[in-house]
Formats: sequence, C-alpha cells, structure tokens
Amino acid sequence: ARKNIQLFQELVLAKKQWDKAENLSEKTAAATHFEKLLRPLMLEMEREPDLVANPYFRQLADTFAQSDRGIREESQLYNAALSNFNAVVGYFDLLDNLQEDAYLYLE
Repeated sequence: ARKNIQLFQELVLAKKQWDKAENLSEKTAAATHFEKLLRPLMLEMEREPDLVANPYFRQLADTFAQSDRGIREESQLYNAALSNFNAVVGYFDLLDNLQEDAYLYLE
C-alpha cells in the first residue's frame, strides 16, 4: 500500500509538471514521465479487482485516464505542427536549390 501511495504522489506531481510546462519540449518530457508512471498503476488495476470497485480509486483512475488522453492529444498536435514545420522548411530548401540552379544557369 505504501508503494501505491508513493506512486499516486508521483503521478500527481508529474501531472502538475505537465500542466506547468510552457513549451513543447517540456510538455513532451513531462508526458513521457507521466506515462512511465501510469503503466504500473494500470497493471495493478488489472490484478486487484477490489481496487477497481472502490469509487475513490475509480475517480482517481478516471482523472489519470483524462490526463493521459490530454497528453496523447497534445502529442498529436505537436507531431502535426512538427510535420507542418518540416514541410515549410522543405519548401524553403527547395526554393534555395532552385535559386542556386537558376543562378548557375545564368552564369
């Protein structure tokens, strides 16, 4: 039980860290840490049906599940933004190459 209390405390701190993250790299690091901590809890839930029957634990598990979904959604947004950024960078690289080719052709 003491181990689970420590795990819950770490999860709460990890969630607060994610909420306070100001940029994408901080959010990604916090999300990775949170998900790492969440895995043992999910395994414990599968092993302990009485734990799942407890309404307070279910509420806590729902809160963590919502946080996990939020983290996944943020990760998807981050990946989409990164893809868009890479596309723009690729476009400018293409323009630079075309400009260099045009310059060489004119010489």
